[in-house]
Amino acid sequence: DARGCTTGGATDSDGDGGLDPVDACPGTTVGLVVDATGCLVEQTVTLRSINFQTSSALLLPTSRIALDEVARALKNQSNLKVEISGHTDDVGNDGFNLTLSQQRAEAVRQYLIGKGVPAERMVAVGMGETQPVAGNDSEEGRVANRRVEFKVSIQ
Repeated sequence: DARGCTTGGATDSDGDGGLDPVDACPGTTVGLVVDATGCLVEQTVTLRSINFQTSSALLLPTSRIALDEVARALKNQSNLKVEISGHTDDVGNDGFNLTLSQQRAEAVRQYLIGKGVPAERMVAVGMGETQPVAGNDSEEGRVANRRVEFKVSIQ
């Protein structure tokens, strides 16, 4: 394995770094931080593959692939709570952007509920344009600022 230890032929089916015989949380999404048992730990994750129609909270079909993985991971680990925050760039009216970001976060929450994640484990929060991660003076920066983040915590 990555530490030079013999794995005895065991595999890591979900690619999270925890070998199947000791993976207490199978089906974890690749790229998320897990503990020694393969379970998610508290973290904030931005999935750039979650996108919406312009000026809308309607998820693009390509977003469903990533959200299906998120749903699977959350269902496999029932001790997690998630704050889903929607963010926008600074183009347009501040109030519209705040409302749109809330609607987008709620659309993600509703999608996950539809996939079997209990509603009480998730909260949707709209941040509007208040927390940019890049400058809004270029298209690349605006794209980076239009995002959905998942703040994962342990119950």
